[in-house]
Amino acid sequence: MRAKTEGSFRHRHVPNAIEHTPFVTGKGRRWTIAGALTIACTGMAHAQSSVTLYGQVDAGVRYVSAFDGQHGNTYLSSSGMSPTFFGFKGVEDLGGGMRAEFALENQFSAANGAASSISTSQQLFGRQAYVGLDTDNFGTVTFGHQYNALNVFFDYAPLWVDGASPFYVGGDNFALGYRINSSVVYKKSLGPVAFQLDYGLGGQPGSLAQGTTLGGNVAYSFANAMIGGAYEQYKSADGASMAQNWTAGGRYTLEEASLYAGYMHNLDSGTESQRRDLYFGGAQYSVTPSFLLSGGYFYYRQSACNGTCTAGQSVGAGSSGSEIYGISGGGGTGHANIIALSAKYFLSKRTTLYAEADTYRLRGGAAQDQIYYWTGTDDSNLKSVNQYALMFGMTHSF
Repeated sequence: MRAKTEGSFRHRHVPNAIEHTPFVTGKGRRWTIAGALTIACTGMAHAQSSVTLYGQVDAGVRYVSAFDGQHGNTYLSSSGMSPTFFGFKGVEDLGGGMRAEFALENQFSAANGAASSISTSQQLFGRQAYVGLDTDNFGTVTFGHQYNALNVFFDYAPLWVDGASPFYVGGDNFALGYRINSSVVYKKSLGPVAFQLDYGLGGQPGSLAQGTTLGGNVAYSFANAMIGGAYEQYKSADGASMAQNWTAGGRYTLEEASLYAGYMHNLDSGTESQRRDLYFGGAQYSVTPSFLLSGGYFYYRQSACNGTCTAGQSVGAGSSGSEIYGISGGGGTGHANIIALSAKYFLSKRTTLYAEADTYRLRGGAAQDQIYYWTGTDDSNLKSVNQYALMFGMTHSF
């Protein structure tokens, strides 16, 4: 999902000495121009900067049987297999192996052009918004709205269906919103090992713990394989509840085939308590350099919800709980078996056609929570749902 082909829109910074130095007559003019050019050459030698515009647009026609538990639905899915977004990245070489950098990313709907749920009118750059320093020897530290440590699971996810991912089952609680507000993130690579540490400030007066997010991940790549894992926790703004998540998994590549396996865990405790587990495995196979097949099997289960559980109750993550990461499991005990298959044909490095099919067998509370997550309908009498879905679409990156 994260991989993208980035086009370039570059802007070289012109020192203010040239932009604003007044031009005068005679010898004064010659001296002013010469001085300005000297300053310009010195600045450009030590402070190269660039800004890159990039993004992608994805749209597909998707049919889901039993969309609301009973009826089928056909609709245009924005971000069918990949997110639809645009962004800006900038970097300035400060010399001595140090660089300043920033990123701003906005996600939107290709169906109607509106801001997505993660990039609302109050959150223009809901995907990412950060600034920081990158160094050759000491790693990278960034500040802002950015990805949490749990996103390491994308390295061992067999496929991603952004319009209705199996990773969303159970209310999308497994990744704690994928992002953290008001965060500080440190990243470093040491040979084959890469790790991240992150902390989200709670912003609660009188408390250094309430509303905070804390986590880290590590990934080890060797030969044709990688293994990784992560832990992330969030304490509610009122301090009464805590979400604790962890994941582990890996992938192995042999010629044109890759195998994937992983596990994700979510435990909510406090005013409401519930456990969720997701086991998954799958494979990818490159039939040709232009044709990729992917498939995965997912087994999901959730415990009963104890405490003040209300179906659809939002839970926050990040500063002041302003980031919504999922829903409480008002449905209670349940499980699901999910199979997803996809085929991608690469017309070019930037343009992809795709077809996708998936089936969900949802039982008990898992069925109730799945329907509520996608439709907002809370049906406590719903005991099981069998869903089938087909999707055909296109992705273009720039």
